[in-house]
Parts: sequence; C-alpha cells; structure tokens
Amino acid sequence: MAGLTVAEARELVSQNLDDQNQRRWPEPEINTALQYSLAACLSKYIEEGGNLFDQEASLSTNSAGLCDLTTLGNILRIGPVQYVTGSAPFSYWPVLPAKPRDREIDVPGVYSLRITYVKEYTLSANGNFPLIGDGAVSAPSTHAFDAWVCAEAALLLGVKDNDQRPGLERLAAKLEGDAIRKLNNPRTMPLSVPVYRHPNMRNLSYLFTPSATAPTLQLIRVRGEW
Repeated sequence: MAGLTVAEARELVSQNLDDQNQRRWPEPEINTALQYSLAACLSKYIEEGGNLFDQEASLSTNSAGLCDLTTLGNILRIGPVQYVTGSAPFSYWPVLPAKPRDREIDVPGVYSLRITYVKEYTLSANGNFPLIGDGAVSAPSTHAFDAWVCAEAALLLGVKDNDQRPGLERLAAKLEGDAIRKLNNPRTMPLSVPVYRHPNMRNLSYLFTPSATAPTLQLIRVRGEW
C-alpha cells in the first residue's frame, strides 16, 4: 500500500491550486501546509476508528510500574494495552484505561506489556522519501489517504488569497470519504462480547501521560470512584 513521495505530494498540491510552476505558492509554504494537513487528517482518521497506522511495541515497566514511552516518538493515540504472561507462545491480557473518576494507587512491580499506538509523522525534507513515514521507511498509507492530505493542504493554502474553490472542497470531501471507508476495523462491537482479564490484573488499569519529550504509562490499581 505504497503512497506518495513528498515530491509527488507537493506536485499534487500545486496541481490542485492550478499553480504547477509554484509562482503563487512556493515550496516552503506547501511544506508547511502538508505538515499541518497530515496531522489533521491523521487525527481525524484515528478518531473515526481507523487502525491502518497502528504500531505495536513490547515494553516493560520499571519496579514502580512506570513504563517509559520515549522511544515510541510523539504519540497521538495509545491502546489497546495488554499484559504479557508466560513463555512463547505468550498470553496477552487486556489492561483497560483508567476512568477520570477512578480512585487509584500506583502499582509497583515489573510488568511486560504489549502496547498498540499511533505516532505523529513529520514531513521529510527529502522529496524522494514517502509523504507519511520515518525517513525512507513508508508507513502503511494509501493513495486515497495521501490524496486527501494534499487536497486539504491546497484548501489551506487557498485561504491566503481568499480563493473560492468549491470543486476542490468537493474533492477533499470525497477523498476523506474514500479514506475513511477503508477502515480495517468496525466502529462498534456487540455488547455481549466479554472482556476477559488476567486474575492478577482485574483491578489494574493504566494512566497515559502524553508528552513531546517524556511520555509515560503508569499501571494503577483501581479502588472505585471518589
């Protein structure tokens, strides 16, 4: 599912604006718009339940039950989180996020976790690199999603001259629909499906603390509501 390169994305934005020679909108402005639109479209996609950009990491907490997530980059979404037990083949047990009104205490002890997350992507300065990825390594994007990012970037740039582009607005809406329709997971699940939790983890949840420099996940023991 290879998507566009950065150079191809810039060209598509210019085409959407009828400015193929980049006379009105130079490359630095296009780059800024692409970065903003990439973040906005990715946030919208994961809010709709999309899992195309999900990644998994196997990490362990320290003796205080705190897991350092710095190596994962700037995290947009985290979850599900699973407690890993046994030896290969391992067993994976869900650890649920804490609720805002839960009374909790930190849980000491070293735990092995499998964490699913979505990270934020930064636009590369290399035009041959993928629009969405880590350097030369492409993220599992699609042409529909990449084209949606480019259409939104063009709309953002058009604000500069108060351009009215109803055709481009319709195109962006259609591309958004195409990208959202490619979701890999349902937005709901039957209420009758039980969540089985490990006997030692039934009262355990996690608190995720986002940060650009030191994101963490703390295991806690829930004691009920205040």
